Amino acid sequence: MAEHTGNQGSVLSRRHFLAGAAAAAGLAATAGLAGCQPSADTGASQGAASAAGDTRWSWDTAPDPVSEDRIVETIEKDVVIIGAGLAGVAAACSASENGLSVAVVEKMGEPSLRGGAFGSVNNRYWREAGVEVDVEEIARDWIAQSGSRCNEANVWNYLRRSAEGIEWLCDKLEANNFTIMLLACGYKGPTYPEYYGCLQFKDSENNFGAMFAGKVLIDESNANGAEYFFNHRAEQLERDGQQITGVVASCEEGYRRFVATKGFVMATGDISGDPEMCEAFAPIMLKCAASQYTPTGANTGDGQKMGMWAGAKVQDYAYSPMIHPQQFTALSNGNFLHVNMRGERYMNEDTWCQGRSLNVLDQPDSQGYCWAIFGGDRWLQDSIDTLDEGGGMFWDFHRHHYNDPPTGAEWWEGCISSGMEQGMVFKADTLDELAEQTGLPASALKATVDRYNELCAKGVDEDFGKRSVMMTPITGAPYYAAQFGPAAMVAIGGLMVNARSQVWDENDQLIENLYSIGNCAGGLYGTDYPLVVPGNSLGRCVTYGYLVGRELAGIE
Repeated sequence: MAEHTGNQGSVLSRRHFLAGAAAAAGLAATAGLAGCQPSADTGASQGAASAAGDTRWSWDTAPDPVSEDRIVETIEKDVVIIGAGLAGVAAACSASENGLSVAVVEKMGEPSLRGGAFGSVNNRYWREAGVEVDVEEIARDWIAQSGSRCNEANVWNYLRRSAEGIEWLCDKLEANNFTIMLLACGYKGPTYPEYYGCLQFKDSENNFGAMFAGKVLIDESNANGAEYFFNHRAEQLERDGQQITGVVASCEEGYRRFVATKGFVMATGDISGDPEMCEAFAPIMLKCAASQYTPTGANTGDGQKMGMWAGAKVQDYAYSPMIHPQQFTALSNGNFLHVNMRGERYMNEDTWCQGRSLNVLDQPDSQGYCWAIFGGDRWLQDSIDTLDEGGGMFWDFHRHHYNDPPTGAEWWEGCISSGMEQGMVFKADTLDELAEQTGLPASALKATVDRYNELCAKGVDEDFGKRSVMMTPITGAPYYAAQFGPAAMVAIGGLMVNARSQVWDENDQLIENLYSIGNCAGGLYGTDYPLVVPGNSLGRCVTYGYLVGRELAGIE
Protein backbone atom coordinates (compact mmCIF):
# COMPACT_ATOMS: atom_id res chain seq x y z
CA MET A 1 0.00 0.00 0.00
CA ALA A 2 1.27 3.47 -0.84
CA GLU A 3 1.17 5.26 2.50
CA HIS A 4 2.79 8.08 4.40
CA THR A 5 3.01 8.51 8.14
CA GLY A 6 3.49 11.30 10.65
CA ASN A 7 2.01 12.45 13.94
CA GLN A 8 -1.50 13.76 14.45
CA GLY A 9 -0.56 17.41 14.84
CA SER A 10 -2.06 20.03 17.09
CA VAL A 11 -5.47 20.30 18.68
CA LEU A 12 -8.20 21.90 16.59
CA SER A 13 -8.73 25.66 17.04
CA ARG A 14 -12.06 27.51 17.07
CA ARG A 15 -14.21 30.29 15.67
CA HIS A 16 -17.69 31.63 16.26
CA PHE A 17 -20.16 28.83 15.61
CA LEU A 18 -22.49 29.16 12.62
CA ALA A 19 -25.97 30.40 13.39
CA GLY A 20 -27.75 27.25 12.23
CA ALA A 21 -25.47 24.97 14.22
CA ALA A 22 -25.77 27.16 17.30
CA ALA A 23 -29.53 26.91 17.11
CA ALA A 24 -29.31 23.13 16.92
CA ALA A 25 -26.90 23.06 19.84
CA GLY A 26 -29.20 25.23 21.91
CA LEU A 27 -32.10 22.87 21.29
CA ALA A 28 -30.00 19.81 22.01
CA ALA A 29 -28.70 21.28 25.25
CA THR A 30 -32.19 21.37 26.74
CA ALA A 31 -32.25 17.57 26.93
CA GLY A 32 -31.06 15.85 30.11
CA LEU A 33 -27.53 14.47 30.07
CA ALA A 34 -25.80 11.84 32.13
CA GLY A 35 -22.43 12.82 33.52
CA CYS A 36 -22.05 16.26 31.91
CA GLN A 37 -25.39 18.01 32.16
CA PRO A 38 -25.33 21.77 31.54
CA SER A 39 -27.06 24.20 33.86
CA ALA A 40 -30.81 24.53 33.55
CA ASP A 41 -30.70 27.80 31.64
CA THR A 42 -27.98 26.78 29.19
CA GLY A 43 -30.29 26.08 26.27
CA ALA A 44 -32.31 29.25 26.81
CA SER A 45 -29.20 31.41 26.95
CA GLN A 46 -27.51 29.91 23.90
CA GLY A 47 -29.26 32.12 21.36
CA ALA A 48 -28.45 35.26 23.31
CA ALA A 49 -24.84 34.20 23.73
CA SER A 50 -24.47 33.56 20.02
CA ALA A 51 -26.08 36.86 19.13
CA ALA A 52 -23.70 38.64 21.46
CA GLY A 53 -20.73 37.00 19.76
CA ASP A 54 -19.78 34.91 22.79
CA THR A 55 -18.53 31.36 22.42
CA ARG A 56 -19.73 28.26 24.13
CA TRP A 57 -18.35 25.27 22.29
CA SER A 58 -14.70 24.52 21.70
CA TRP A 59 -15.21 24.77 17.93
CA ASP A 60 -16.85 28.20 18.08
CA THR A 61 -13.70 29.87 16.73
CA ALA A 62 -12.00 28.79 13.53
CA PRO A 63 -8.27 28.08 13.48
CA ASP A 64 -5.94 30.72 12.17
CA PRO A 65 -4.60 29.91 8.70
CA VAL A 66 -1.42 27.86 8.72
CA SER A 67 1.45 30.08 7.62
CA GLU A 68 3.15 29.16 4.35
CA ASP A 69 6.51 28.63 6.01
CA ARG A 70 5.04 25.75 8.02
CA ILE A 71 3.77 23.86 4.95
CA VAL A 72 6.47 21.42 3.95
CA GLU A 73 4.84 20.13 0.78
CA THR A 74 1.87 20.63 -1.49
CA ILE A 75 0.42 17.49 -3.05
CA GLU A 76 -1.94 17.74 -6.01
CA LYS A 77 -4.33 15.01 -7.10
CA ASP A 78 -7.56 14.79 -9.01
CA VAL A 79 -9.37 13.81 -5.82
CA VAL A 80 -8.54 14.30 -2.14
CA ILE A 81 -10.50 12.15 0.31
CA ILE A 82 -10.43 13.03 4.00
CA GLY A 83 -10.92 9.91 6.07
CA ALA A 84 -10.04 6.24 5.50
CA GLY A 85 -13.17 4.69 6.92
CA LEU A 86 -15.46 2.52 4.81
CA ALA A 87 -16.95 5.46 2.89
CA GLY A 88 -13.54 6.95 2.22
CA VAL A 89 -11.90 3.76 0.97
CA ALA A 90 -14.96 2.99 -1.19
CA ALA A 91 -14.67 6.45 -2.74
CA ALA A 92 -10.94 5.95 -3.27
CA CYS A 93 -11.53 2.63 -5.02
CA SER A 94 -14.34 3.98 -7.18
CA ALA A 95 -12.47 7.13 -8.22
CA SER A 96 -9.17 5.36 -8.88
CA GLU A 97 -10.71 2.56 -10.93
CA ASN A 98 -12.23 5.25 -13.14
CA GLY A 99 -8.85 6.76 -13.92
CA LEU A 100 -8.53 9.50 -11.31
CA SER A 101 -5.48 10.16 -9.15
CA VAL A 102 -6.41 9.98 -5.46
CA ALA A 103 -4.95 10.97 -2.10
CA VAL A 104 -6.60 9.69 1.09
CA VAL A 105 -5.76 11.73 4.20
CA GLU A 106 -6.30 9.85 7.49
CA LYS A 107 -5.44 11.07 10.99
CA MET A 108 -5.13 7.57 12.47
CA GLY A 109 -2.27 5.19 11.82
CA GLU A 110 -4.51 2.74 9.99
CA PRO A 111 -7.92 2.60 8.31
CA SER A 112 -10.99 2.94 10.55
CA LEU A 113 -13.18 -0.02 9.63
CA ARG A 114 -15.82 -1.58 11.88
CA GLY A 115 -19.20 -3.28 11.81
CA GLY A 116 -20.36 -6.24 9.80
CA ALA A 117 -23.88 -5.77 8.38
CA PHE A 118 -24.29 -4.17 4.95
CA GLY A 119 -27.82 -3.10 4.06
CA SER A 120 -29.24 -2.43 0.61
CA VAL A 121 -32.57 -2.78 -1.16
CA ASN A 122 -33.37 -5.59 -3.60
CA ASN A 123 -29.79 -6.60 -4.30
CA ARG A 124 -29.31 -9.62 -6.56
CA TYR A 125 -28.51 -12.01 -3.72
CA TRP A 126 -31.88 -11.51 -2.06
CA ARG A 127 -33.66 -11.52 -5.42
CA GLU A 128 -32.02 -14.84 -6.26
CA ALA A 129 -33.40 -16.16 -2.95
CA GLY A 130 -36.87 -15.15 -4.11
CA VAL A 131 -37.17 -12.09 -1.87
CA GLU A 132 -38.01 -8.66 -3.27
CA VAL A 133 -39.34 -5.82 -1.14
CA ASP A 134 -41.58 -2.85 -1.89
CA VAL A 135 -39.37 0.24 -2.18
CA GLU A 136 -42.28 2.62 -1.67
CA GLU A 137 -43.18 0.93 1.61
CA ILE A 138 -39.57 1.14 2.76
CA ALA A 139 -39.43 4.84 1.86
CA ARG A 140 -42.57 5.61 3.84
CA ASP A 141 -41.31 3.71 6.89
CA TRP A 142 -37.84 5.27 6.59
CA ILE A 143 -39.28 8.77 6.51
CA ALA A 144 -41.61 8.00 9.43
CA GLN A 145 -38.79 6.58 11.56
CA SER A 146 -36.81 9.73 10.75
CA GLY A 147 -39.61 11.93 12.04
CA SER A 148 -40.04 13.40 8.53
CA ARG A 149 -36.77 15.29 9.07
CA CYS A 150 -34.70 13.51 6.46
CA ASN A 151 -34.05 14.77 2.93
CA GLU A 152 -36.43 12.62 0.92
CA ALA A 153 -34.49 13.04 -2.33
CA ASN A 154 -31.40 11.63 -0.62
CA VAL A 155 -33.40 8.76 0.89
CA TRP A 156 -34.82 7.79 -2.49
CA ASN A 157 -31.39 8.04 -4.09
CA TYR A 158 -30.03 5.56 -1.55
CA LEU A 159 -32.99 3.20 -1.96
CA ARG A 160 -32.69 3.23 -5.76
CA ARG A 161 -28.90 2.92 -5.96
CA SER A 162 -27.92 0.87 -2.89
CA ALA A 163 -28.20 -2.48 -4.65
CA GLU A 164 -25.88 -1.25 -7.38
CA GLY A 165 -23.36 0.00 -4.85
CA ILE A 166 -23.40 -3.16 -2.74
CA GLU A 167 -23.19 -5.42 -5.79
CA TRP A 168 -20.15 -3.40 -6.94
CA LEU A 169 -18.49 -4.28 -3.64
CA CYS A 170 -19.67 -7.90 -3.73
CA ASP A 171 -18.16 -8.43 -7.17
CA LYS A 172 -14.80 -7.46 -5.73
CA LEU A 173 -15.26 -9.61 -2.64
CA GLU A 174 -16.26 -12.69 -4.60
CA ALA A 175 -13.20 -12.22 -6.82
CA ASN A 176 -11.22 -12.45 -3.56
CA ASN A 177 -12.93 -15.67 -2.39
CA PHE A 178 -15.42 -14.08 0.00
CA THR A 179 -18.76 -15.74 0.71
CA ILE A 180 -21.86 -13.53 0.56
CA MET A 181 -24.53 -14.39 3.16
CA LEU A 182 -28.10 -13.16 3.66
CA LEU A 183 -28.51 -11.69 7.15
CA ALA A 184 -32.11 -12.44 8.06
CA CYS A 185 -32.44 -10.53 11.33
CA GLY A 186 -35.16 -7.90 11.58
CA TYR A 187 -38.22 -6.87 13.56
CA LYS A 188 -41.41 -8.04 11.85
CA GLY A 189 -44.09 -6.26 13.85
CA PRO A 190 -46.76 -4.00 12.34
CA THR A 191 -44.99 -0.81 13.42
CA TYR A 192 -41.29 -0.11 12.73
CA PRO A 193 -40.91 -3.14 10.44
CA GLU A 194 -37.45 -4.09 9.21
CA TYR A 195 -37.08 -5.39 5.66
CA TYR A 196 -34.80 -8.01 4.18
CA GLY A 197 -31.81 -6.71 2.25
CA CYS A 198 -28.86 -7.01 4.63
CA LEU A 199 -25.71 -8.95 3.72
CA GLN A 200 -22.72 -10.28 5.61
CA PHE A 201 -19.36 -11.24 4.15
CA LYS A 202 -16.71 -13.70 5.24
CA ASP A 203 -13.36 -14.36 3.66
CA SER A 204 -11.72 -17.70 2.98
CA GLU A 205 -10.45 -17.82 6.57
CA ASN A 206 -13.94 -17.19 8.00
CA ASN A 207 -13.21 -13.60 8.99
CA PHE A 208 -16.29 -11.39 9.09
CA GLY A 209 -16.78 -7.65 8.94
CA ALA A 210 -15.98 -4.32 7.37
CA MET A 211 -12.31 -4.61 8.31
CA PHE A 212 -11.79 -7.44 5.85
CA ALA A 213 -14.12 -6.18 3.15
CA GLY A 214 -12.54 -2.73 3.41
CA LYS A 215 -9.07 -4.18 2.94
CA VAL A 216 -10.15 -5.43 -0.49
CA LEU A 217 -11.13 -1.87 -1.44
CA ILE A 218 -7.86 -0.47 -0.09
CA ASP A 219 -5.73 -3.04 -1.90
CA GLU A 220 -7.53 -2.44 -5.18
CA SER A 221 -7.39 1.35 -4.88
CA ASN A 222 -3.71 1.13 -4.05
CA ALA A 223 -3.15 -1.03 -7.14
CA ASN A 224 -4.92 1.69 -9.11
CA GLY A 225 -2.43 4.28 -7.85
CA ALA A 226 -4.27 5.80 -4.87
CA GLU A 227 -1.98 7.06 -2.11
CA TYR A 228 -2.86 6.83 1.58
CA PHE A 229 -1.43 9.40 3.97
CA PHE A 230 -1.84 7.98 7.48
CA ASN A 231 -1.09 9.96 10.64
CA HIS A 232 -2.08 13.08 8.73
CA ARG A 233 -4.76 14.99 10.58
CA ALA A 234 -6.78 17.28 8.33
CA GLU A 235 -7.04 20.56 10.23
CA GLN A 236 -8.79 23.02 7.96
CA LEU A 237 -10.26 23.55 4.53
CA GLU A 238 -9.14 26.50 2.43
CA ARG A 239 -11.98 28.19 0.54
CA ASP A 240 -12.03 30.80 -2.21
CA GLY A 241 -15.51 31.85 -3.30
CA GLN A 242 -17.64 28.79 -4.02
CA GLN A 243 -14.70 26.40 -4.20
CA ILE A 244 -12.38 24.65 -1.78
CA THR A 245 -8.81 25.24 -2.86
CA GLY A 246 -7.00 22.97 -0.42
CA VAL A 247 -7.00 21.02 2.81
CA VAL A 248 -4.15 21.43 5.28
CA ALA A 249 -3.14 18.43 7.37
CA SER A 250 -0.70 18.25 10.26
CA CYS A 251 1.93 15.51 10.20
CA GLU A 252 5.28 14.65 11.75
CA GLU A 253 7.15 16.98 9.43
CA GLY A 254 4.80 19.92 9.98
CA TYR A 255 1.91 20.49 7.58
CA ARG A 256 1.03 19.25 4.13
CA ARG A 257 -1.41 20.95 1.81
CA PHE A 258 -3.50 18.75 -0.45
CA VAL A 259 -4.98 20.22 -3.61
CA ALA A 260 -7.67 18.53 -5.69
CA THR A 261 -8.39 19.48 -9.29
CA LYS A 262 -11.78 17.73 -9.31
CA GLY A 263 -13.03 17.51 -5.78
CA PHE A 264 -12.55 17.09 -2.04
CA VAL A 265 -14.52 14.34 -0.31
CA MET A 266 -15.23 14.62 3.40
CA ALA A 267 -15.50 11.09 4.85
CA THR A 268 -14.40 11.59 8.44
CA GLY A 269 -17.18 9.69 10.20
CA ASP A 270 -19.52 10.66 13.00
CA ILE A 271 -19.20 12.56 16.30
CA SER A 272 -19.50 9.71 18.83
CA GLY A 273 -15.88 10.02 19.97
CA ASP A 274 -16.33 13.65 21.05
CA PRO A 275 -18.50 14.01 24.19
CA GLU A 276 -18.80 17.75 23.66
CA MET A 277 -20.20 17.32 20.16
CA CYS A 278 -22.57 14.66 21.50
CA GLU A 279 -23.71 17.13 24.15
CA ALA A 280 -24.43 19.68 21.42
CA PHE A 281 -25.95 17.46 18.75
CA ALA A 282 -26.88 14.04 20.23
CA PRO A 283 -27.13 14.32 24.03
CA ILE A 284 -28.91 10.99 24.41
CA MET A 285 -25.63 9.28 23.49
CA LEU A 286 -24.25 10.44 26.84
CA LYS A 287 -27.03 8.69 28.77
CA CYS A 288 -25.89 5.23 27.65
CA ALA A 289 -24.03 3.20 30.24
CA ALA A 290 -21.18 2.58 27.83
CA SER A 291 -19.95 3.32 24.35
CA GLN A 292 -18.84 0.79 21.78
CA TYR A 293 -17.40 3.45 19.53
CA THR A 294 -14.09 2.42 17.98
CA PRO A 295 -11.28 3.07 17.26
CA THR A 296 -10.45 5.44 20.09
CA GLY A 297 -9.41 8.80 18.73
CA ALA A 298 -11.37 8.56 15.49
CA ASN A 299 -14.91 9.81 14.82
CA THR A 300 -14.52 13.09 16.69
CA GLY A 301 -16.49 15.26 14.29
CA ASP A 302 -13.45 16.62 12.46
CA GLY A 303 -15.24 16.85 9.12
CA GLN A 304 -18.24 18.56 10.65
CA LYS A 305 -16.00 21.15 12.31
CA MET A 306 -13.89 21.80 9.21
CA GLY A 307 -17.03 22.13 7.15
CA MET A 308 -18.58 24.62 9.54
CA TRP A 309 -15.42 26.71 9.61
CA ALA A 310 -15.51 26.79 5.80
CA GLY A 311 -19.12 28.01 5.78
CA ALA A 312 -20.87 24.73 5.06
CA LYS A 313 -24.46 24.24 6.14
CA VAL A 314 -25.04 21.73 8.90
CA GLN A 315 -28.32 20.04 9.72
CA ASP A 316 -30.39 22.09 12.17
CA TYR A 317 -31.84 19.16 14.12
CA ALA A 318 -30.38 16.56 16.42
CA TYR A 319 -28.08 13.94 14.94
CA SER A 320 -29.45 10.40 14.77
CA PRO A 321 -28.20 8.13 17.55
CA MET A 322 -27.50 4.50 16.81
CA ILE A 323 -28.00 2.86 20.20
CA HIS A 324 -28.47 -0.90 20.03
CA PRO A 325 -29.37 -3.08 23.07
CA GLN A 326 -26.06 -4.89 23.10
CA GLN A 327 -24.17 -3.61 26.11
CA PHE A 328 -25.51 -6.29 28.45
CA THR A 329 -27.35 -9.47 27.40
CA ALA A 330 -29.22 -10.36 24.20
CA LEU A 331 -32.29 -11.34 26.21
CA SER A 332 -34.72 -8.51 25.50
CA ASN A 333 -37.38 -10.38 23.54
CA GLY A 334 -40.64 -8.67 22.82
CA ASN A 335 -42.54 -11.58 24.43
CA PHE A 336 -40.78 -11.06 27.78
CA LEU A 337 -41.87 -8.74 30.58
CA HIS A 338 -39.64 -5.68 30.93
CA VAL A 339 -39.34 -3.88 34.27
CA ASN A 340 -37.34 -0.88 35.42
CA MET A 341 -35.25 -0.53 38.56
CA ARG A 342 -38.42 0.00 40.59
CA GLY A 343 -39.88 -3.30 39.44
CA GLU A 344 -42.50 -1.60 37.29
CA ARG A 345 -43.54 -2.41 33.74
CA TYR A 346 -43.07 0.70 31.59
CA MET A 347 -43.72 -0.05 27.88
CA ASN A 348 -45.06 -2.29 25.16
CA GLU A 349 -42.11 -4.65 24.82
CA ASP A 350 -43.17 -5.66 21.30
CA THR A 351 -41.20 -3.07 19.32
CA TRP A 352 -37.97 -2.43 17.45
CA CYS A 353 -34.63 -2.38 19.25
CA GLN A 354 -34.26 1.42 19.11
CA GLY A 355 -37.58 1.77 20.95
CA ARG A 356 -36.47 -0.66 23.64
CA SER A 357 -33.16 1.18 23.99
CA LEU A 358 -34.68 4.65 24.24
CA ASN A 359 -37.18 3.54 26.87
CA VAL A 360 -34.43 2.06 29.03
CA LEU A 361 -32.63 5.41 29.13
CA ASP A 362 -35.79 7.27 30.17
CA GLN A 363 -36.54 5.19 33.26
CA PRO A 364 -36.27 6.53 36.82
CA ASP A 365 -33.17 5.45 38.71
CA SER A 366 -31.72 4.24 35.40
CA GLN A 367 -28.30 2.65 35.50
CA GLY A 368 -28.28 2.19 31.75
CA TYR A 369 -30.18 -1.09 31.83
CA CYS A 370 -33.56 -2.61 32.69
CA TRP A 371 -34.62 -6.19 33.38
CA ALA A 372 -36.27 -8.81 31.18
CA ILE A 373 -38.32 -11.13 33.41
CA PHE A 374 -39.36 -14.58 32.21
CA GLY A 375 -39.79 -18.07 33.58
CA GLY A 376 -41.77 -21.28 33.68
CA ASP A 377 -42.41 -23.74 30.90
CA ARG A 378 -43.57 -21.56 27.98
CA TRP A 379 -41.03 -18.81 27.36
CA LEU A 380 -38.57 -20.90 25.33
CA GLN A 381 -41.05 -22.42 22.89
CA ASP A 382 -42.94 -19.14 22.58
CA SER A 383 -39.70 -17.33 21.75
CA ILE A 384 -39.09 -19.76 18.89
CA ASP A 385 -42.69 -19.97 17.68
CA THR A 386 -43.28 -16.22 17.57
CA LEU A 387 -39.99 -15.32 15.91
CA ASP A 388 -41.58 -14.72 12.52
CA GLU A 389 -44.00 -12.23 14.09
CA GLY A 390 -41.43 -10.50 16.30
CA GLY A 391 -37.67 -10.71 15.98
CA GLY A 392 -35.08 -7.98 15.74
CA MET A 393 -31.94 -7.45 17.79
CA PHE A 394 -31.13 -9.86 19.27
CA TRP A 395 -34.10 -12.13 19.45
CA ASP A 396 -33.52 -13.65 16.03
CA PHE A 397 -29.78 -14.18 16.25
CA HIS A 398 -30.39 -17.88 16.81
CA ARG A 399 -31.52 -17.97 13.18
CA HIS A 400 -28.91 -15.62 11.85
CA HIS A 401 -29.01 -16.22 8.11
CA TYR A 402 -31.87 -16.69 5.69
CA ASN A 403 -33.21 -20.26 5.59
CA ASP A 404 -31.02 -21.29 8.54
CA PRO A 405 -32.88 -23.60 10.95
CA PRO A 406 -33.36 -22.03 14.38
CA THR A 407 -30.98 -23.39 16.98
CA GLY A 408 -33.67 -22.86 19.62
CA ALA A 409 -32.88 -24.12 23.09
CA GLU A 410 -29.14 -24.37 22.46
CA TRP A 411 -28.85 -20.66 21.67
CA TRP A 412 -31.05 -19.44 24.51
CA GLU A 413 -29.38 -21.67 27.06
CA GLY A 414 -26.02 -20.33 25.90
CA CYS A 415 -27.20 -16.75 26.39
CA ILE A 416 -28.44 -17.56 29.90
CA SER A 417 -25.28 -19.44 30.84
CA SER A 418 -22.91 -16.73 29.64
CA GLY A 419 -25.09 -14.05 31.22
CA MET A 420 -24.99 -15.77 34.58
CA GLU A 421 -21.21 -16.06 34.37
CA GLN A 422 -20.99 -12.32 33.76
CA GLY A 423 -23.42 -11.43 36.56
CA MET A 424 -26.04 -10.12 34.13
CA VAL A 425 -28.58 -12.97 34.38
CA PHE A 426 -30.07 -14.31 37.60
CA LYS A 427 -32.05 -17.49 38.19
CA ALA A 428 -34.26 -18.19 41.20
CA ASP A 429 -36.91 -20.54 42.53
CA THR A 430 -39.13 -17.70 43.78
CA LEU A 431 -39.79 -14.09 42.83
CA ASP A 432 -38.69 -13.02 46.33
CA GLU A 433 -35.33 -14.68 45.74
CA LEU A 434 -35.09 -13.10 42.27
CA ALA A 435 -35.82 -9.68 43.75
CA GLU A 436 -33.11 -10.15 46.35
CA GLN A 437 -30.54 -11.11 43.69
CA THR A 438 -31.37 -8.19 41.40
CA GLY A 439 -32.04 -5.51 44.01
CA LEU A 440 -35.57 -5.02 42.70
CA PRO A 441 -38.27 -4.28 45.29
CA ALA A 442 -39.98 -7.63 45.90
CA SER A 443 -43.50 -6.30 46.44
CA ALA A 444 -43.43 -4.24 43.25
CA LEU A 445 -41.93 -7.07 41.19
CA LYS A 446 -44.52 -9.59 42.39
CA ALA A 447 -47.37 -7.17 41.74
CA THR A 448 -46.06 -6.45 38.24
CA VAL A 449 -45.73 -10.16 37.41
CA ASP A 450 -49.23 -10.85 38.77
CA ARG A 451 -50.70 -8.06 36.65
CA TYR A 452 -48.82 -9.21 33.55
CA ASN A 453 -50.01 -12.80 33.99
CA GLU A 454 -53.56 -11.50 34.45
CA LEU A 455 -53.33 -9.68 31.11
CA CYS A 456 -51.83 -12.75 29.44
CA ALA A 457 -54.80 -14.83 30.65
CA LYS A 458 -57.21 -12.24 29.21
CA GLY A 459 -55.33 -12.17 25.92
CA VAL A 460 -55.54 -8.37 25.92
CA ASP A 461 -52.83 -6.00 27.10
CA GLU A 462 -55.00 -3.34 28.69
CA ASP A 463 -51.96 -1.44 29.98
CA PHE A 464 -49.68 -1.03 26.96
CA GLY A 465 -51.39 -2.65 23.98
CA LYS A 466 -48.94 -5.48 23.26
CA ARG A 467 -50.15 -7.93 20.64
CA SER A 468 -51.76 -10.98 22.23
CA VAL A 469 -49.43 -13.35 20.35
CA MET A 470 -46.52 -11.77 22.24
CA MET A 471 -48.10 -12.19 25.69
CA THR A 472 -46.08 -15.04 27.17
CA PRO A 473 -47.04 -15.62 30.82
CA ILE A 474 -44.50 -16.20 33.55
CA THR A 475 -45.84 -19.54 34.69
CA GLY A 476 -43.49 -20.40 37.51
CA ALA A 477 -39.97 -21.45 38.48
CA PRO A 478 -37.29 -21.24 37.45
CA TYR A 479 -37.59 -17.46 37.25
CA TYR A 480 -35.05 -15.43 35.27
CA ALA A 481 -34.03 -11.78 35.25
CA ALA A 482 -31.70 -10.57 32.49
CA GLN A 483 -30.12 -7.16 32.23
CA PHE A 484 -30.47 -5.46 28.87
CA GLY A 485 -29.67 -1.98 27.72
CA PRO A 486 -28.09 0.07 24.96
CA ALA A 487 -24.56 0.89 24.00
CA ALA A 488 -23.77 4.13 22.21
CA MET A 489 -22.57 3.24 18.73
CA VAL A 490 -22.55 6.27 16.41
CA ALA A 491 -24.32 9.64 16.15
CA ILE A 492 -24.94 10.32 12.49
CA GLY A 493 -25.26 13.75 10.94
CA GLY A 494 -23.38 16.75 9.72
CA LEU A 495 -22.88 18.62 6.48
CA MET A 496 -25.99 19.04 4.37
CA VAL A 497 -25.66 17.60 0.88
CA ASN A 498 -27.71 17.17 -2.26
CA ALA A 499 -28.43 13.80 -3.87
CA ARG A 500 -25.00 13.95 -5.56
CA SER A 501 -23.25 14.37 -2.17
CA GLN A 502 -22.27 17.99 -2.91
CA VAL A 503 -22.18 20.21 0.17
CA TRP A 504 -24.42 23.24 0.58
CA ASP A 505 -23.17 26.45 2.16
CA GLU A 506 -25.04 28.65 4.64
CA ASN A 507 -26.66 30.56 1.77
CA ASP A 508 -28.00 27.35 0.17
CA GLN A 509 -25.46 27.57 -2.62
CA LEU A 510 -23.35 24.56 -3.55
CA ILE A 511 -19.70 24.57 -2.61
CA GLU A 512 -18.84 23.32 -6.05
CA ASN A 513 -16.05 20.88 -5.38
CA LEU A 514 -16.78 19.78 -1.81
CA TYR A 515 -18.55 16.46 -1.17
CA SER A 516 -19.53 14.71 2.05
CA ILE A 517 -20.33 10.99 2.38
CA GLY A 518 -20.83 8.43 5.11
CA ASN A 519 -21.64 9.35 8.67
CA CYS A 520 -20.47 12.97 8.46
CA ALA A 521 -23.10 13.77 5.82
CA GLY A 522 -26.46 15.04 7.03
CA GLY A 523 -29.96 14.61 5.74
CA LEU A 524 -30.34 10.88 5.21
CA TYR A 525 -31.65 10.34 8.73
CA GLY A 526 -33.53 12.38 11.29
CA THR A 527 -34.50 11.90 14.94
CA ASP A 528 -33.57 8.20 15.10
CA TYR A 529 -31.38 5.84 13.14
CA PRO A 530 -33.90 3.94 11.00
CA LEU A 531 -33.52 0.18 10.99
CA VAL A 532 -35.93 -0.18 8.06
CA VAL A 533 -33.09 -1.97 6.25
CA PRO A 534 -30.70 -3.35 8.89
CA GLY A 535 -27.10 -2.45 8.14
CA ASN A 536 -27.98 0.64 6.11
CA SER A 537 -25.24 2.70 7.79
CA LEU A 538 -22.49 0.59 6.20
CA GLY A 539 -24.62 0.20 3.10
CA ARG A 540 -24.82 3.96 2.62
CA CYS A 541 -21.05 4.29 3.13
CA VAL A 542 -20.37 1.83 0.30
CA THR A 543 -23.12 3.21 -1.95
CA TYR A 544 -22.15 6.86 -1.69
CA GLY A 545 -18.44 6.09 -1.87
CA TYR A 546 -19.12 4.22 -5.10
CA LEU A 547 -21.33 6.99 -6.47
CA VAL A 548 -19.11 9.93 -5.57
CA GLY A 549 -16.13 8.30 -7.29
CA ARG A 550 -18.20 8.00 -10.44
CA GLU A 551 -19.47 11.55 -10.04
CA LEU A 552 -15.94 12.93 -9.88
CA ALA A 553 -14.96 10.85 -12.91
CA GLY A 554 -17.82 12.39 -14.89
CA ILE A 555 -19.75 9.12 -15.23
CA GLU A 556 -22.82 10.12 -13.24
